[in-house]
Amino acid sequence: MAKQMSIEGSHVAPVVKALSSDVRLKILSLLSDGDLNVQAIASRLGLSKTATLVHINVLEQAGFITSQYRSSSAGNQRICHKEYDRLVFDFDPQKSDADDEAYYENEVPVGNYFGFDVWAPCGLATHNQIIHKWDDPTTFYRVERVEAALAWTAFGYLEYHIPLDPLFIGKRITKVKIVLEAAAHHMVKTHKALCLPPGVSADRITEDITDITFWVNGTEIGTQTVGVGRVREEAYFTPTWWRTLPYYGEQLRLSLNEGGCFINKRKTSNLICTQLLGQQERYFTLRLGIKPDAKHMNGIMLFGREFGRYNHGLLVKFFIAD
Repeated sequence: MAKQMSIEGSHVAPVVKALSSDVRLKILSLLSDGDLNVQAIASRLGLSKTATLVHINVLEQAGFITSQYRSSSAGNQRICHKEYDRLVFDFDPQKSDADDEAYYENEVPVGNYFGFDVWAPCGLATHNQIIHKWDDPTTFYRVERVEAALAWTAFGYLEYHIPLDPLFIGKRITKVKIVLEAAAHHMVKTHKALCLPPGVSADRITEDITDITFWVNGTEIGTQTVGVGRVREEAYFTPTWWRTLPYYGEQLRLSLNEGGCFINKRKTSNLICTQLLGQQERYFTLRLGIKPDAKHMNGIMLFGREFGRYNHGLLVKFFIAD
């Protein structure tokens, strides 16, 4: 299964350097057929072992390959493995974060929620297996939930506590950026385990499209419509045992700043970051869910690390005023 490396502007220099050599491109091509030791790579390129190592080190520093040392009759051998097959450069002409206020990043696993209301079909899964069993809401109480790389529910919500670094407690947060991967559920209306809360009719389910609403500290900040990721080849991190749609979700970028709230650069609320967060104490709450009056209602699939198209959970970046 093809694996994708995604880079942003501040990380492009080592990648450009790694790909600026025909020799290094040939090394990546050789490793597409399987792992090789340094001597084998050097032999196929017609280079000395020393020259080959220089190129391998550049590729490793850029993250394209990794190396392991294995014992053999000829001594320890350095075995090279290619990590990625595709490269995506996210070019954003806006000012980079490096030029902005002081900030720090945090990643919250999708299974590390602190509140929930889920309805079947629902469940949790790690990269390797289903947690507990399919379509049982009590699964969401289990301690193994923190290992989840995928969470889904036909209706309801998941709520997270986004922790604030102790060094920044009491300071004014001027901006928060949140990145996550989410999709609509699939075939909810005809699912044999379907169970919705009283007052929510199955007739309102819209197949393969859903409206996900976000709340920060209990205040609604916006809604985004998402669909179903259908192309298996684009589900770079979804394990082969997962055989039902969706295979991946859409990347959603939330931004809370002094101009309001935005989802994928679309303004969704006039509330500004300092109104929502103020001088935050230890954490803020982020809830994502389906509203009872949603125009499109088809559940939520939330993808985390080692599942879907993007290899991360909920990425959160805080910007702090001096």
